[in-house]
Amino acid sequence: MLALMVDKLRRIPGGLVLQNTLWLALGVGFTAGMDFLVTLYLARTLGPASYGQFAFALAFSSLFAAFFDLGLSIVVTRECAKDQRNESYIPSLLSLKLILGVAGLTLVVVGVYAATKSSLLRLLTIIMACYVMVVEGNNFFYALFRARQKMQVEAIARMAHASLVLVGVVGVTFLGGSVVGIAVVYVCVGLGVLTGLLSVSTGTTRMPLPLAALTPAVAVWRRFLGMAVYMALIRIAGDAIAYVDSILLGSLNQIEQVGWYNAATKLCGVFLFPMGLTTSAIFPSLVNLQQKSDQEYRRRWALWFKGSLSMAVLIVAVVELWADQIIRAAFPPSFAPSAGVLRILVLRVACIYLHNTYYHALLVRGEERNSFTAVGKASVLGLVLNVILIPIWSLYGAAIVSVIVHGLILLQYVLLAARHSREEARRLASMEIQGGMHGG
Repeated sequence: MLALMVDKLRRIPGGLVLQNTLWLALGVGFTAGMDFLVTLYLARTLGPASYGQFAFALAFSSLFAAFFDLGLSIVVTRECAKDQRNESYIPSLLSLKLILGVAGLTLVVVGVYAATKSSLLRLLTIIMACYVMVVEGNNFFYALFRARQKMQVEAIARMAHASLVLVGVVGVTFLGGSVVGIAVVYVCVGLGVLTGLLSVSTGTTRMPLPLAALTPAVAVWRRFLGMAVYMALIRIAGDAIAYVDSILLGSLNQIEQVGWYNAATKLCGVFLFPMGLTTSAIFPSLVNLQQKSDQEYRRRWALWFKGSLSMAVLIVAVVELWADQIIRAAFPPSFAPSAGVLRILVLRVACIYLHNTYYHALLVRGEERNSFTAVGKASVLGLVLNVILIPIWSLYGAAIVSVIVHGLILLQYVLLAARHSREEARRLASMEIQGGMHGG
């Protein structure tokens, strides 16, 4: 039955995009649901303080996530979607990923020893950094499968990952394990999924065996890093925006506040699920479409933007009305302060829905430098404001800064899009004038 449905989807206009969207809906939706269940379980089992320790470790290690990838994953999606022959570079890129992983892990170790004197937080952060490194390896293969329009592989892998994490976390806590044991579960599950993806990719892309694939090729490294540099910088700035607030709260020994803040951000992640789903399916198709018909590309992008705007308005309305009820339903009473934070952070969710469409439009046109400039400015402003407001208003100050930062990113993207439209209009007008002169 499922095979018949997939075959029918392929035959209708836009069917491949719809098919991939459904696969990602299944995989990402299941993963988001399971991840949220794990969050609820950990919050209820560990309490705000211990959960805050876990959240701090994950936030600190995630701050360095961009260094484990340096923008390679999204470049792989774009370049392999453009030309399948670029898959021949994957073996060399795997060796580069391994080097980046070791370098990123080193940065985390140095950073956490400078940031905190707590031996528990240091150990937790290093373990979670290993997990982030493994996840970035998984994301590299997801990017390859997205380029090949094989989202079913990603969906199955994500579902397996989420299920095993839930089973492992429940098992460890049932046996009386500590928060360190929970972190180890994350790493072990990630390694298992990575091993499976290596095995599947060997057959899917006709690459040599994984160990033989780890061959250095400096010219390939230079080429792909040259394309990825601005996307890497964008992600570094974006990760700073996403995680500096939790890290500053933890550095001020406000561990319980980290737990409350993280609970609200986890809910925001659930609200962002539809955006991530549609983006993963739409981006490769927009890359192909822009090369074939700019007019059709613009039409599809406009539809995407209108849908994102409608979803953002709906989410804001629901959360502003029922934030207290949502928090009470999801978390124990000790997490009540998260409701006020959630009402603020939902405005950030709305901004992300909108500037996400502009960001990917810039990527399609190869304007990574302009994107980095916008995100970089916002990141610097966010750091300054967090240093000022968090000591005054704690987690509420962090939430306000987050909204300001993402609002600034949206404003800059809108201005960039307006400038691009004016330049494109002038170019077309110039071509029409030259054509008229030649015709005359």
